[in-house]
Amino acid sequence: RNLAKILSDGDPRLLVVFYRSLHNPEKDGLIIADARGRDALQADFTKAGAFVTPATEYSVCTSPLKKEGPKYSLHQGPACSGGGWERLDQGYFRAYAKPRQGLHAFSWCDNEKFWVQRFVKGEKCDGKWGGQKWVFGGTFYASKSKGYCVGSRASATEEGSTFSRLLFKDDCGGEGFEHAFNFAGVAETHTVAAVTVCIGHEKGGPKMRISLGGESCESEELQPLVRIPARAGASGASGDRRFCVEPDSDGSDTIKEEGQCGGTEVSFALPNAAPASAGAGGPGHQRTRVCAKPGARVGVGDTCASSAAGGAGAVTFEAPSAADVAASMPP
Repeated sequence: RNLAKILSDGDPRLLVVFYRSLHNPEKDGLIIADARGRDALQADFTKAGAFVTPATEYSVCTSPLKKEGPKYSLHQGPACSGGGWERLDQGYFRAYAKPRQGLHAFSWCDNEKFWVQRFVKGEKCDGKWGGQKWVFGGTFYASKSKGYCVGSRASATEEGSTFSRLLFKDDCGGEGFEHAFNFAGVAETHTVAAVTVCIGHEKGGPKMRISLGGESCESEELQPLVRIPARAGASGASGDRRFCVEPDSDGSDTIKEEGQCGGTEVSFALPNAAPASAGAGGPGHQRTRVCAKPGARVGVGDTCASSAAGGAGAVTFEAPSAADVAASMPP
C-alpha cells in the first residue's frame, strides 16, 4: 500500500514481520536506514502530516500437510509470503495493530519447530500448549462479531498437527478442532494519500491495464511492467502533475493529463520534477520512463524512446526511483 513501517533494534521480530508482509520483496520492499530513534521518527512524520494509523491488511494462508492438514498461518499484507503458502478463499481482512475503543485483542502464537500457529483471545500467548512451545507472534484488534472463526486442535497422534485453524465461517469445530471464538475485520475509516500505480498488460493479450494498489500487480491475469509510487489524485501536493486513467478506443487503459478524461475513478499525482540525488545512475537511482499517446499502447522504459511516444495529446513522465522515495523522508 506504499506505506512505511518504523522498525527498531528494540524489537527485532518486526523485521521478520515486515519481510513476511511482502509478496515480492525485490519489488515490493525498500529499507531506509535513519539515525533517528523510533520516537523521533514518528514525531517528524507527524509534524509533516505524514503519519497515519490505518488498519493493517492480513491474509489467512494455508499450506498442505501429509497428515491432518492443511496448516494455517496469518500473514501481514494483501497476499501470502510464498514458500508453499496459498491464501484461503475469502481469507483477507483488515484489523488495527494498536488498541481501538470498542475493539478486542486477538493474538497469534508461533511454533518455530513446525511453523504452525495458534490463535487466542487477548494480547499474550501461553509458552506451553498441547505439549509444544509457543512464542508470541503479534496482536490485532477487531470486532467480536461473526465473520471468521477460530478452532484449535491438540493432536495426540501427529506432533506437528497441534495448531489452530482460521476459516471464513461461523463455526470451526470438527476434524479434531474445537471451536474457540469468532471475530470480524474492520472497515477502513479514512483514505491514505500514498498509492501504488500498477501498469501491465493482460497475460496472453495485448490490452494494457492500469490500476491503483500494489496487490493488483499480483493478479494471475496481469503481467506487470512497472509499479509506481504515487499520491492519490485527491491528495496531490501543490505543484504535482496530476493524471487520470480511462479506456482507449481498443479497450486498453491509457493515461492522460488531469481534465482530459471523460470521467474516471482512477487518478494519481507525481512530483512535477523528481529531485536530483547523489549517486544518480547507480543502483536504486534509475527512474522508469512512462509514455502514453492517443491510439497507441502505454509505453514503459525503452519503448518511450521511439518517435511514437510524442505527438498531440502525448503524456510522458518518469516514475520516482527508490532513491527518490528515500529522499522524501521528513527532515
